[in-house]
Amino acid sequence: MGKRGNGEGGIYRRADGVWCASVDLGYAGGRRRRKVVYGKTRRQVAEKLAAMNQARSAGRPVVEDSRRLGDYLEHWLREVIEPDRKLATAASYRDMRGATSRSSCHTSGSTSCRPRTSGRSSR
Repeated sequence: MGKRGNGEGGIYRRADGVWCASVDLGYAGGRRRRKVVYGKTRRQVAEKLAAMNQARSAGRPVVEDSRRLGDYLEHWLREVIEPDRKLATAASYRDMRGATSRSSCHTSGSTSCRPRTSGRSSR
């Protein structure tokens, strides 16, 4: 079994027998942030670690958080889109984000956005 590279995370077994995998997410507010997942077997945590690393390399958030949709979209635009896309593409996405922020799910404080139903069932 080879050694993982810097920043790829680690797998270890705690004294109580639970397997853990952790990934370093860097610093936020002067404090180091880590995401730790647990499992009964090494294979389970290895799969979770691979999924976290894949999400991180794809620009998706590793940590489940309770950010509002507008806040997440702003982060996504700044951290994922703007560094790698043309200015026109980023501006177009920003315009779409503006339309989304005016929707009711963003301003209502709801943590989940679902389409509104008209009250009629579709049969």
